[in-house]
Amino acid sequence: MTLPARISSAEPAATLRRIAACVREGRPIDPADAMPFFPEHVQRAILIEERDEAIRTAAETFALSAVTLATELHRYAASSWLRERTLDTCPDRHAGRLQEHLWRALHAHPHVIGERQIRRIISDMTPPS
Repeated sequence: MTLPARISSAEPAATLRRIAACVREGRPIDPADAMPFFPEHVQRAILIEERDEAIRTAAETFALSAVTLATELHRYAASSWLRERTLDTCPDRHAGRLQEHLWRALHAHPHVIGERQIRRIISDMTPPS
């Protein structure tokens, strides 16, 4: 088995020791330790689900249609996102605003999606009871 270039040969052993210690002590495993063991397609699926959840939350919270949400996502991606894409956390100025959800969506999976894809994501929402 060849290791990815970003992992030195000592890192997997140290990671396994940390995971084993967590299991023995009944503590949760740090997700960062588990990530190298996930196949890339699983990691991608997890990130896409995070993006979809941010899109669904934005649509529900702000009562936006797929057309409006797609327009706002494209607008944000072409403006503020260009400066904010390297940040680890969403800027405070976006808290509670649509841009917070758009930042979360693009941070999880940095590809701008269109109206049709947003409509599919929104259609997965469960109707309020």
